[in-house]
Amino acid sequence: MVICRHVEWQVSFEAGELRADAYRNGSDKVFASDIAITHGDPVAIQLETDWPLSKSLVADNSDTALVAIRVVDSNGHVVRSVSPDSSLELTFALSGEGRIIGKGNGDPSNHEPDKPENSTSAKHSIWNGL
Repeated sequence: MVICRHVEWQVSFEAGELRADAYRNGSDKVFASDIAITHGDPVAIQLETDWPLSKSLVADNSDTALVAIRVVDSNGHVVRSVSPDSSLELTFALSGEGRIIGKGNGDPSNHEPDKPENSTSAKHSIWNGL
């Protein structure tokens, strides 16, 4: 039996939602799924704390937070067509307690430093809306 790790289909474009479900060993139970939703034009930059899950921090010099920055449309969908090649740059700053200790965009071919320019401001390219 040949194990297939990558499958690809050509589909015609139609605005809306595309859902892919994966099944294992002929089961009727969905093993994994993903949804792609058509997005509109970019209208905002959204920040969300991905970690800690409690969304609560203590300014005690030991708590850390992972903040995701996303370019979104008017419905809050990530605009993936924004900078698919990491060519657009985002500048951000932090005020108040805390400091920026790292940055990144998920692009495996991006070689920008993960360390910020200083502890209160940084620049980094956007990749696929992230």
